[in-house]
Amino acid sequence: MYDFLQNKTVQFISCFSSLAMWLGSFIIAAVKKNTICIWLMVGAHTTQNIIIGVKTGKRAGLDTLTSISKCYCYGFAWWLPLLLKLNKEGK
Repeated sequence: MYDFLQNKTVQFISCFSSLAMWLGSFIIAAVKKNTICIWLMVGAHTTQNIIIGVKTGKRAGLDTLTSISKCYCYGFAWWLPLLLKLNKEGK
């Protein structure tokens, strides 16, 4: 699993998918006048930030703002490969 998630193509597709879901949420909100998708994305990414995103970023030596912004943009597509890499390196 580690090798798969460290593949640059897989990381690109994962991050692109997350950004596409954000864009889709905003399009749905604009067209359908329904913001539930945005609120679900905000809720999911806030939960990830609180539980693991900021901690993983700090372990990797990133500042809090960078960790929060990457977690909001990419979610687990950002922190999961980083966490696996840190665990493999023993940090």
